Amino acid sequence: MHRVIPIARPLFATLVVLLVGVGSVPAQRPPWLGENYRRPAVYGRVVDSIHGTPVGGLGIQSYAMLGAAFTDSAGWFVLSGLNPGAVTIFFRCPTERRLLFARRFGAQELSIASTTDTNVTFHVPMHQCVEPPIAESTGTFVGTYEAEFERFEFFPCRPFPTFPGTAYEGLAPRISVSLSERLRETGVAWPETGDLRTRSYFVRWHGTISGPGGYGHLSQSLYGLVVDSIISIESGTNAKCPP
Repeated sequence: MHRVIPIARPLFATLVVLLVGVGSVPAQRPPWLGENYRRPAVYGRVVDSIHGTPVGGLGIQSYAMLGAAFTDSAGWFVLSGLNPGAVTIFFRCPTERRLLFARRFGAQELSIASTTDTNVTFHVPMHQCVEPPIAESTGTFVGTYEAEFERFEFFPCRPFPTFPGTAYEGLAPRISVSLSERLRETGVAWPETGDLRTRSYFVRWHGTISGPGGYGHLSQSLYGLVVDSIISIESGTNAKCPP
């Protein structure tokens, strides 16, 4: 017999938890989940709290694990190999723009037993995961450019907007930089900086910025800047933004 444990309604998510004995047939179980997985596990389904429809592509994470699980197109997921005890589960908005660190919301604590799996149905407010439309801006941009291993970022003198209330809430407006094909072919005369690990320059350049979305290494930046011409470059040590 399954035990149904009522959980207090959290700020962002409501869940129903059924504790199921290992080896028995659970009330809700991913159809593709066999018997060869690490126990104890948390598995179940995610649905929209308003429409009741399955939510695919939602990230489900725990501080007790590396990486994340993602719901399939029918909303099913599994988190396996968790340690018994209190575990905090939280969600990442699904995005269509390859953004790695989308908005985190709906943290919920579960109590994981050592001899039972935890079967969960999450009802999540997907209206908080709307993606703003992508826009482009072409012009001259002034600020600091930093280049290091797998990171090429621009920090403009005039900050770019953030997006509260969307899938990008809480994310810094990072801008990943790439050079146009013409600039890559002709090369750029970068001044010496004295630091081979992180090279910092104060730049005035012309290009096009697109966003929000997933840009740069591992799609970690909200914006992408393609530079088509460079007006001036100087060492970023003493350079300052104009008032």
